[in-house]
Amino acid sequence: MHVLREQARKSDVVAKTGESQLAILAPDTDAAGARLLVARLQRELDAAAKNNTRAGSFRLLAGYCAVSDLATANVDLSELVHRSESVVAHAPAYAHGETVASFDDLHLS
Repeated sequence: MHVLREQARKSDVVAKTGESQLAILAPDTDAAGARLLVARLQRELDAAAKNNTRAGSFRLLAGYCAVSDLATANVDLSELVHRSESVVAHAPAYAHGETVASFDDLHLS
């Protein structure tokens, strides 16, 4: 978790939401930015594991829900976290080796 907080911007919020889950709220980050953020975090986790600063290695599975302007969006922070968690729980992309998926691409029936 410390590695992730070090890589976050000052405007980002990194919070543990479960036993092995966390949420990163990254204002002013679009879909491309979310994917870049996850790639950067994964590289840092891999480097930390290689340098033995953290035990074991981790594979990030990230779900995101990007909104262009939270102030005008019809969604609050708790709903954004819920949507992102839904992606991690249900995204078919993970079965194909993807590590990042969008709520917008999730087809819940």
